[in-house]
Amino acid sequence: MNREQLSKSRKLVTERLEKLVGRGSQFLEVREPLVHGWVRRNRRKCGHSNCRCARGELHETQTFGTREGGKEFHRGIPPENLSALKACTKRWRRYRAARAQLVKDFHQLLEAIDGLEEQLSEPWKDWITPKTKPQRKETS
Repeated sequence: MNREQLSKSRKLVTERLEKLVGRGSQFLEVREPLVHGWVRRNRRKCGHSNCRCARGELHETQTFGTREGGKEFHRGIPPENLSALKACTKRWRRYRAARAQLVKDFHQLLEAIDGLEEQLSEPWKDWITPKTKPQRKETS
């Protein structure tokens, strides 16, 4: 067991753990609502032959989309809710990105802990006396 290498491994575990705790604390600071979904601008034709969209100037609407139970849903957004909903979905995306980074950090911590365990581990055979075969009694 190399003391210098062991010290480096312990330091790495400590750093990774502190990083994980630091990132994890940001989840406790979220106070505003999160909305799982996205806001999109859709452009489409209405189908009326005399409408401007028939000449290429498509109608624009803002819609909210989300997934529930494996299905995707889209709904129109009332104009008075548009900015608040955009902010909530943006916070949700940032929250999920931070969560993904937290998962990566956690895996790095586990790798560091596994490296430390490998350095501390000794073969079990060094701790057990060798098994000896029983001596056969000779008969005369």
